[in-house]
Amino acid sequence: MLNQGDTLGAYDIHSVIGQGGFGIVYQGVHRELGATVAIKEFFPAEICVRHHQLVQPSKGEFHHPFEENLDRFIKEAKQLEFFRGNPNIVTCRDLFRANGTAYIVMDFIDGLSLSRLFQHRETKGAPFTEQDLMQVIGPLVNGLQTVHASDVFHRDIKPSNILIQRKDDSPVLIDFGAAKHEITRHTKSFAPYSDGYAAIEQIGEGDIGPWTDIYGIGAVMWRMVAGGNPPFSPPNPLASTHRAYKLMQGHEDPLPSAKQIGSGRFSDQLLCVIDDCLIVTPDQRIQDCKELQERLTSLTESNSSLGVIHSLRQPSHLSPDQATPIDASPHDQSNEALEPKLNGWRVLNVFLAIIGGFLILVSALGVWGIWYDHGINYGDDDDLALSIGTTLFFALPLCTLGLFLFSYGLPATRRRWYQPRNKIHPLQQSEPLHDSHRFRKRTLRTIYFLLSLLGIYVMSLGFGQIIGYIAFSVAPPNSLTFGLMISVILFSLIPFILGFFIFWGASKGLTKSRVDALQSDGEVP
Repeated sequence: MLNQGDTLGAYDIHSVIGQGGFGIVYQGVHRELGATVAIKEFFPAEICVRHHQLVQPSKGEFHHPFEENLDRFIKEAKQLEFFRGNPNIVTCRDLFRANGTAYIVMDFIDGLSLSRLFQHRETKGAPFTEQDLMQVIGPLVNGLQTVHASDVFHRDIKPSNILIQRKDDSPVLIDFGAAKHEITRHTKSFAPYSDGYAAIEQIGEGDIGPWTDIYGIGAVMWRMVAGGNPPFSPPNPLASTHRAYKLMQGHEDPLPSAKQIGSGRFSDQLLCVIDDCLIVTPDQRIQDCKELQERLTSLTESNSSLGVIHSLRQPSHLSPDQATPIDASPHDQSNEALEPKLNGWRVLNVFLAIIGGFLILVSALGVWGIWYDHGINYGDDDDLALSIGTTLFFALPLCTLGLFLFSYGLPATRRRWYQPRNKIHPLQQSEPLHDSHRFRKRTLRTIYFLLSLLGIYVMSLGFGQIIGYIAFSVAPPNSLTFGLMISVILFSLIPFILGFFIFWGASKGLTKSRVDALQSDGEVP
């Protein structure tokens, strides 16, 4: 790491504030302005080394991931710039490259992390009250709402990443780490999440969204409530993977509910909100900050007359070195700027749904046209073979692709069918899967995915049969009697039902393949 007295651009290094697996944070001073700042250096310890002051990949194979994630680190700074006007989100003041790496200059926040504040208060027998909780969580939810509006997610909300400023007790959310999630593919010691505060979907391969940060907020609130309950020591929430595994076995949730541990000290309304934030299954959880804010509104109004919570303010004798402007925890996590959203829909998914619907319409018209034309001409066996071949190998595959794109574009069907990771299931506890396990996992997922497409194709076959028979019958001089219509419909139901069960089984297999692979390797508790 850099030493006291070293220079970085216009800044002199004063001290090291924190060091983790993905970077180092220094306290610096601007030589001309005299302003104290926090300087975050991109330094993924397991894939790079420092020669004098120069940072470079430790092996040739790490050159590409180092450069790729350095770009993500720079992207983080650009994201933080958007939130400069929000007092509860750490922001970027400057960004520059030097020493083979990059540095983000941020405001120096004079305060204590919420984790240290827990220790300080609970040691003195003064755990958090409901008023204390609301003064911390209320501003954080407001800040997160601004962040989520830009399609950015923090993904590592925990007490050590929340700073309480000494000047006014206001919270500041820190440690947006854009380069860390991908780096973990090349490391062994560090996980890009914090057990107990990470939602199930971010530990595996789940769909990340506002609901992921809501889980982290819920875990922080649970920790505040549990801190006043002596039997829970240390009062840290259980890992979501452990909870999911127990629930899958039919046991009760091993994590005591907020209502159990906070009854009598906190209002039932607040405790219910906390429990709803901590639901393991993502789509059953509180979905966004707006919903959470609405549910907390009545609590905020009832506590509005209480004023500043002076018990949060720290003793003035603490030195700046004891403050925690930035917590460079080894459990840092990246935040991703995802695709823009349109009225709760991702624009990409809207596009896929539209394209899928268009392909379904084209294929239906195609089947109709093929068999209507065949009914009019009523050609020989060669014409019949051509009509059947065109239907099976052109119109129905087109319909299959259309159904896949359309159902994937709809949020409800996408989560239910194509993202079984959103269902309760255990995943690895800390280390990433080994390469052999990862390959087996991906192979099984590919097989089940292909089976699901086969199921859709067989369902399309039943759908195409109905259209084809009707089109053929209305072409003169043929007619479709009522009895023949019933026979066609019943006969077409066979491939449709068969295809549905193939598709349903493949979707279930996507989930079961993960569980079996992890249990066989002893990676599930």
